Amino acid sequence: MGILSSSVASVSTNPPSVSFTISTLTPNAQAIRAASTMVVHLLDAGDLALAQVFATPGSVRFGENMQWGRLKTGEPYLHDVATRLRCHYVGHIDVGESIVIAAEVDDIHHAESHALPLVYTNRAFHVFHEFPLTVTTT
Repeated sequence: MGILSSSVASVSTNPPSVSFTISTLTPNAQAIRAASTMVVHLLDAGDLALAQVFATPGSVRFGENMQWGRLKTGEPYLHDVATRLRCHYVGHIDVGESIVIAAEVDDIHHAESHALPLVYTNRAFHVFHEFPLTVTTT
């Protein structure tokens, strides 16, 4: 099972924690809410095709054509994603047609990558470019 969440956020650094939202209309919503552990993959621009697979309802997420494996603890993970977080479930809040999941990070895998971050906004995927900020003070 796998979902794509467009709203992964850092919650705390001590202990390291994240949150993400899923739609209650997603067929896997209840299974994810009931999971004791999960792997959160942080996608970059090189993962656009992968993001599109996970965003498409009914697509095969961990099939023969996908490069994936299982951690020693049993959770599925994607081989080609540079950063993944193995987390354990802390709690959830139901908000309208969404579920906000909170999870503490147990392990971090980070491979060197120079790809720019992938973000989802305005109903489309975008590559996040670094822009210089000019701050003026008076």
